[in-house]
Amino acid sequence: NTLCREEHDVANTNLLNFLGKADFDLLYPEKNPKQSPVIPAGSQIISNPVPIKSIDTKPSVENLLSYKNPFKPDPFAGSNNWAVGPMKTHNKKAILCNDPHLNLTLPSIWFENQITVPKEGINVYGISLPGVPAVIIGFNENIAWGITNGEQDFVDLYRMKWVDDKKVAYMLDGTIQPVKWRIEQIKVKGQVDVIDSVKYTHWGPIVFEDKNHPAQDLAMRWIAHDGIDNTSELKAFSLLNKAKNYADYASALQFYTVPMQNFVFAAKNGDIALQTQGLLPLKQDQQGRFVQDGSLSANGWQGFIPKSQNPQVYNPSRGFVASANQNSTDEKYPYYYNGYFDDYRGRYLVRSLTRLQDVTVDSMKKLQNDTHSLLAEETVDIFQKTLSKTSLTAVQKQWLDKLSAWDKNFDAQKVEPIFCEWWYNNFYASVWDELNSLVNDYDVLLPEDWVTLALVEKDPSNKYFDIKSTPDRESAPQLIVRALDKAIFSMDSLTKLNPTIDWANFKKSNIPHLARIPAFSTNFLNNGGVAEALNSVKKANGPSWRMIVEMGDKPKGYGVYPGGQSGNPGSIHYDDMVSTWEQGKYNELFFAVNASEAKQKSSLTYIFSHK
Repeated sequence: NTLCREEHDVANTNLLNFLGKADFDLLYPEKNPKQSPVIPAGSQIISNPVPIKSIDTKPSVENLLSYKNPFKPDPFAGSNNWAVGPMKTHNKKAILCNDPHLNLTLPSIWFENQITVPKEGINVYGISLPGVPAVIIGFNENIAWGITNGEQDFVDLYRMKWVDDKKVAYMLDGTIQPVKWRIEQIKVKGQVDVIDSVKYTHWGPIVFEDKNHPAQDLAMRWIAHDGIDNTSELKAFSLLNKAKNYADYASALQFYTVPMQNFVFAAKNGDIALQTQGLLPLKQDQQGRFVQDGSLSANGWQGFIPKSQNPQVYNPSRGFVASANQNSTDEKYPYYYNGYFDDYRGRYLVRSLTRLQDVTVDSMKKLQNDTHSLLAEETVDIFQKTLSKTSLTAVQKQWLDKLSAWDKNFDAQKVEPIFCEWWYNNFYASVWDELNSLVNDYDVLLPEDWVTLALVEKDPSNKYFDIKSTPDRESAPQLIVRALDKAIFSMDSLTKLNPTIDWANFKKSNIPHLARIPAFSTNFLNNGGVAEALNSVKKANGPSWRMIVEMGDKPKGYGVYPGGQSGNPGSIHYDDMVSTWEQGKYNELFFAVNASEAKQKSSLTYIFSHK
């Protein structure tokens, strides 16, 4: 649910109706021209794409929908992974890195383990989910792999044409279709069972039926409702666990279906690869971006992109592969897909790996813990250029000089991150005052950060910089100065209350207990990081596992997650790795190649199965 529930159909439909097509296209473009896609431009050529039928993709709703979706996924769920080939590493061996960003909890969602089944050719180390008899992210003697979310949209919403007010039958291609009822029996401890009757249509269930919402009765087409055999995912990971080379890795991924993930790969022989794998719907351009007409079956998906044509790259000439939830492909990819993609971590990751040479495990540790914000870098640069002809006070200049000297790293003990966040957030809120008025009543999205900054850079007199509540016609420089003054006032007020305030104490990261029991939680983490940095530590979300593996005759693994192997708060192993993780340090992963070697670690229990 967390990794394939992203959709903005209602929000986009509302915005299109409110703004009109010209302004919607201006403020909500689908691709950032500065993007560094997961698959390098020109590295994948598809000569025989599946033809797509032409359909009418015009949104079916013409009025604003008073609709707030309470089931939106966490927008901060993300991850980084990359692999560097021998041509760029110090030891001439491939190095693979992965850090999946998820909600942080105690106990952790992961547990660290080694699974060995000699008869099946399995000896693998990594992390697993409780109840899953396979390593999800890890390595064996021949390969290593890691995962990030693809971020594609797998949910489409449809407006139904009901036969009458009873809403138990609807029109589809000119014929009447009855709804199918599904009875959900929900067990509640100590109480009577809750019975819910759900309507199912050609597209899927009717999710909301509240008559007070004009958006009631939208049908949901979600890939998770397709009845896909979940055992195929388990088979994919089981095959990865014993894979020996690129061919085995590619073959294993053919069994993987949902949710769409970026699988990074590195091998003992130096091969590196990355595949965006899973079922990716075949859609016409713009299909599924808005609420669609549910009375026409032609508005449905046209199948799935052949897995062999999913975005993928093998041993690219640049010497590395990388993903950080950015757009999967460039504009030459022949298939349309929509989603909500990161615009900063991916670009920074590609820039960093391009510059790095003589790569080592230590340099990869530094990169995983990198707190540099490309958003802050570009914000300060663009704001200062925009104010180059503006008269400023001594205090304003003092802060601009301070931000110029700042390295744009959101380190724990710095104050510049606080000021930069306030400056940008104050500016952003003032720019989008027209849209902020809709937020409380309608499902809408505000423009992305890169769009906002591009507007400042290219069109500082654009009408959206005008504050509607004032008689004057404002432009970008005026709003930037006003936001600067607000940030200075806030910073002065804050430092009077707390002279030693720093970024760590300001953002107050923590790891809550699964049941939100304070006594079983880690209430303060003294670390840096920000959403746009590779070390993407937020309030209670961030790298749920950091892993680095250098391949060779015997793989050398390093890893840590913010938790412990025990779920018992009374155990010394309940949270014994939190401090290591917080400090950006790693444990060397003891990968036993046989039972005899495993016994050398007497403090740990290893189970070698011979069945």
